[in-house]
Amino acid sequence: MTEPRIRPAAPDDATAVARIWEAGWRDAHLGHVPDELVRVRTSETFRTRSAERVADTAVATIGDEVAGFVMVLDDEVDQVYVDEAHRGSGVAGVLLAEAERLVAAGGHARAWLAVATGNTRARRFYERQGWADEGAFEHEAPVGDGSIAVPCHRFVRDVRPELARRLDLEPHPEGGWYRQTWVAPETVRLPDGRERATATLIHFLLPATDSSAWHRVASDELWLAHLGRVTLELGGTGPAPVTEETIVVGTDVANGERPQALVPGGVWQRTVPSEQDALVSCVVSPGFDFADFELG
Repeated sequence: MTEPRIRPAAPDDATAVARIWEAGWRDAHLGHVPDELVRVRTSETFRTRSAERVADTAVATIGDEVAGFVMVLDDEVDQVYVDEAHRGSGVAGVLLAEAERLVAAGGHARAWLAVATGNTRARRFYERQGWADEGAFEHEAPVGDGSIAVPCHRFVRDVRPELARRLDLEPHPEGGWYRQTWVAPETVRLPDGRERATATLIHFLLPATDSSAWHRVASDELWLAHLGRVTLELGGTGPAPVTEETIVVGTDVANGERPQALVPGGVWQRTVPSEQDALVSCVVSPGFDFADFELG
């Protein structure tokens, strides 16, 4: 069987998405949602919503045909549907994996979705995919300017990379995953009178193909390599960061990687994507505080 290809939806996909969405929604929901909701879910509403939600949609294609789609909104996997001709072929699992990736890439540690209580087929599918049923709740299905309450079950899944789960890391505002592991017990007073720990330490995980935004902190930051490599760009101290120096932080010293790298306080920095996951530690002195953190 030809493996499905996942890509962001384009406006030209809206017609196919609407057709799959309407057929799948009716198959999954008739008899399980209030009649009031069925009446307002007309063919026109699926066409309109598909066109409006292109930016939130990824499609699975087989050849030139749209075989299914998924919609992600923040940490919610909002819609997952597969064309009837491709059900049971693995497309749904591929789409769900893409949805999990998109939620994680959006800086969320956990994804959630709502399943109509009576839709036992869908509930069994999500359980097989490793999602946990947190129990019943009333889901407010959007309708025009309002909503209609639908009895549902809330399913959740930890979407962090495996190493982030093992180290209990959380999303970092600059990108990647982190956890503070140590704060020095001694403190120092800054010139402006504020008090900080003399030093702090974090784990920082940057998954393959991920990057961080331009940012800077007030204190010196020392990067220490553990696994993989991080390509670090330094952009000076001006208001508009431009790459002035590139440092590869890693353990392959023979090939020019540095196991330690210092970013002076106030210097703009960012990471660029690598072909492998990278785990580092970062020591900041005086200690890190988000009040001293600035995104570019």
